[in-house]
Parts: sequence; structure tokens; C-alpha cells
Amino acid sequence: DISHNHRNGVMVNSIENLIAMPKICNNKIFSNNGHGVECIGMGNKSMISKNQISFNKKAGVQVASSATVSIFDNRIFDNIFQGILVAEHSSAHIERNEILGNIKANIALGGDESCNTSIINNRILKGRCEGIFMIDCGKCLIMNNQIKGNYFGVLSISSIPVIQNNTIIKSKSHAILATKKSKLLLLKNTLKDNTGVGVFLRDDSCVHMKHCTIEGNVAGYV
Repeated sequence: DISHNHRNGVMVNSIENLIAMPKICNNKIFSNNGHGVECIGMGNKSMISKNQISFNKKAGVQVASSATVSIFDNRIFDNIFQGILVAEHSSAHIERNEILGNIKANIALGGDESCNTSIINNRILKGRCEGIFMIDCGKCLIMNNQIKGNYFGVLSISSIPVIQNNTIIKSKSHAILATKKSKLLLLKNTLKDNTGVGVFLRDDSCVHMKHCTIEGNVAGYV
């Protein structure tokens, strides 16, 4: 167990652009005063796999300062900040995780390298805020995820994501909310039984939508 540390549970820092490629696997990382796992630096190519990451006072996993990280097959839950935070200038491949019940967004990302982030085949559940939160986000890929029971399913601010083959259901508000000139490409998604609107566009945002199923919401599209 990696727990009750004064700062992060695990810290990987790639100094002066040297390559750091640790495998962080099969751990219980919980109740630390910082992030569960923090990866920073341009040469940071960490792999985070098959861990249980929970109850940390910041994010379950933070990726920052130009790091490029793989995060897969983890269970990330009940952290005080985000489940996974991909900060400015950084990117991540996020696949086959169960991410649930985090106090802030289950997954949050944005910035000029966000176009290199992919979020695929995850279960993103019961977030107190957003299932996925994006701000100033490039053409990232969000595909084949189950996004269920969050406050918002997806919140896009000034972003241009590709959202394909996802199931976004039972959100406490809108399935997808796009603001501040977001431009969404929605392909073959199911937006069902959300308490708010299926796709809500504000502030000159727009959407290209094809082969989506939108039903059982207060309204399908606004």
C-alpha cells in the first residue's frame, strides 16, 4: 500500500528533459495529502496500470508540464479533486479504466497538447461534477466510453473534440454542454435518460452530429 504520505503517493519527475519510463502497476494508492500519482516533465512516459487509486486529497492522477502518460486498467475513485487531470501542455492515453465518484470532474483536460489525448473504453461514473471536463481542448478523441450518472456527462468549453460511440446516460443535468465557441463532432453516440438536455449549445457553439440516438431527455437538442 502507498498511503498517508504528506504529499503525493507517487511522484515521477523527468528532470531536464531526460526520459523517465516507470511502470506503476498493481498498487493501492490512497489517502495521500497530495495527488495519488503525479507525472511531470517533457520526457515523462510513465505507464500507470492496474492500480486502485482513491481518497487522495488532490487528483487521483495528475499529468503536467509536458508529460505524456499511459493510464489503463485502473480503478480511480473518491478523490477530492479530479480522478484524472491532464494539465496544460500534457497529454495521456486513458483506456479501460473505471473512474467514479470523484469530487471534481472524473476526467479533466485542456491546453495545446490535448489533441494528443485519447479517452477510450472507460467507465466514467457518478462524478459529483463532470464525467469529462474540457477547456481550450484540441481535437482529442473520446470513444467507446460509458458515461453514466455524472452531474454533466461532457462539458466542453472552447474545445473541438471528436465524441464517438459513447453511451451518456442518467446525467443529473445535460448529457453534453458546449460553451464559448466549442465545435463538436458527435458520431454514433447514445444520449439517453438524462435529467437535462441531450446536447445543449451556448455562446456560439456548434455541432456536427451524425447517427446519434437521443431519447428520454428533457429535450434532445437546444
